[in-house]
Amino acid sequence: MVFGQVVIGPPGSGKSTYCEGMRQYLETAGRSVSVVNLDPANDLLPYEPAADIRELVSVEGAASACGLGPNGALVYCLEYLEANLDWLEGALSRAGSASYVLLDLPGQVELYTHYPVVRNVLQGLQRRGHRLCCVHLVDAHHPRSGIRDHVSRPAPERTRAPLHAAVFGCTHCTQAARTHPVL
Repeated sequence: MVFGQVVIGPPGSGKSTYCEGMRQYLETAGRSVSVVNLDPANDLLPYEPAADIRELVSVEGAASACGLGPNGALVYCLEYLEANLDWLEGALSRAGSASYVLLDLPGQVELYTHYPVVRNVLQGLQRRGHRLCCVHLVDAHHPRSGIRDHVSRPAPERTRAPLHAAVFGCTHCTQAARTHPVL
C-alpha cells in the first residue's frame, strides 16, 4: 500500500516545483519520498523522478505515429497509461511501501473535465489499495483594491503573485506561520 499526493492544477501553476519542494521537505523530516512524473509533455523536471511516464510513452511518439496534435497526443498518452496500469503499479512497488509518493500530473483541464482517463487511473490505484489525496494548485492574484477594480483593469496592470503570498499575505496567517513552523 502506497500513501501519497496527486498534484494537479493548470499549466504553469507550479506542480513540478511543488513536488520538488515537498520532496525536499519530507526528506528533511526523515521521510522516504518518491516523485512520479505522469506528465508526458513535461521535459524540464526540477526533480529526479522515481518513474517517468516518458519511459512508457511519449507525446512526440504518439503525435507522429497517430497524426495527433499536442492535446490529442497527451490524451493518447494518458489512455495508454490507463491501459498499462501495471507499469505504474510496478513503479510504485519499486518505490516501496515505506515511501510517500508524489504524482505530478499534467495541467490540461480537458483531461479532467472531458475524459475519464485520470479518474480511471486514480480509481485503479485505489482498487489496488493505494491511499491518495489530491493537491490542486492555482495561481493567486493580488488586486490593489477591491475585486471589482481588479477584474476591470487591463491584464498588464494586474499584479501576479506566487501562491505562497496568498497563504502568508494576511497578518493572521503570518502570525500562525511564526508560531507553527509546520505551516
